[in-house]
Amino acid sequence: QISCERGEFETVPTNWPTTIRVLILKNCSLLRIQKHAFRRYAKLEELIIEGCEQLRSLEKYAFKGLNRLRLLRLSKNGNLTEVAKNAFSLISNTHGLRIQLEDNAFTTIRPGIFRYIY
Repeated sequence: QISCERGEFETVPTNWPTTIRVLILKNCSLLRIQKHAFRRYAKLEELIIEGCEQLRSLEKYAFKGLNRLRLLRLSKNGNLTEVAKNAFSLISNTHGLRIQLEDNAFTTIRPGIFRYIY
């Protein structure tokens, strides 16, 4: 498990162990979740991104390849307004996936945004 509070990075770091199963990012200086941001962390089962006030966007395929993910929580990211149409695409988990989107700044969820989650 990695729990990072007040981390000073604009995008998801790529130098953490690839074996992590739980990643918690709280109050970090993230600006965006880039395409394939978690590619190195394919064993993630829980991903929590909370209170990252500078976070503005989720790029397409941001969570691609997280086939073991059971929980994705994006909450209290007060400036998160831009969610690319395919941001959640290509997440695959046969055991079920819970996505929690709470207290973010986006007001609209585009049609088809969850289409290719399987």
